[in-house]
Parts: sequence; structure tokens; C-alpha cells
Amino acid sequence: VFDLELGTGTVLLGVTAVAFFSIVIGRPACMWLTERWNRWVSSFSPELVVADKEISWSSAGIAALFGGYSQVLLDSFITSDVQPFAPFRDGNPLLDQLSFKEVYFLCILTFLIGAIIFMVRNRKPTDFKKEGT
Repeated sequence: VFDLELGTGTVLLGVTAVAFFSIVIGRPACMWLTERWNRWVSSFSPELVVADKEISWSSAGIAALFGGYSQVLLDSFITSDVQPFAPFRDGNPLLDQLSFKEVYFLCILTFLIGAIIFMVRNRKPTDFKKEGT
């Protein structure tokens, strides 16, 4: 591991660089993998085929930036070396505002909310019909 000091703005610059890389490389890679997945499962389990394999550039950008910056925010609560507001402010005023358990609970809670929203938005109309009606 290299110990490289690049200044106070490196967290935000680094997250932005990784997000850009994720958009440029990750979007085509995910679309390629989705196409391969669909080809593979269509022969034995068509219900597992992913219908919308196109990922828009805006979706990829929003997901990459939101994921990166939310990671910095969550790390700010539990990691002492993160300076979330650099280069505008030194230090970490968010440190210890939430405990490890609270941060992990927040992650689990948002996952469950997202999973419920996903299931409701992607349900088939026949999912709620009774047999024989």
C-alpha cells in the first residue's frame, strides 16, 4: 500500500474519478453481462431474463455519483481519517454522530425499502389475482 499525500481534496476528486471510470467502463460491461445472462437463462428459465438491458448514460452517471458520494458520507460517521468537506473545511464534524450499528442499520433499512419499491414496481398484474378468477 502506498502512503501518498495529495492534499485535502483527494477524497472528492478520487470519488469523482472512480465514478467517471464506472460510468465509462461499467455501463458497457454491465450491458454486455446482461446480454450474456439473458442468452444463458432464456433456454432453461425464461422468467429470469432481464427485459430492459439498456442502461442509459444518465442512469449510470447518477448511480455512480450517488454511490460514491454516499460511501464518503457513510464513512464519515465511522472513520476518523475521512474529511468529507475538504478542501472547504478540515476535520470531520460527522464523526461519531452515528454508531457503527446505526450506520449498518441505516444501510439495511434503505436496502429493504428499495427492495419493496422494486418488487411493487416490477410486479406482474397476475401476481395478485386469485386462482380461478
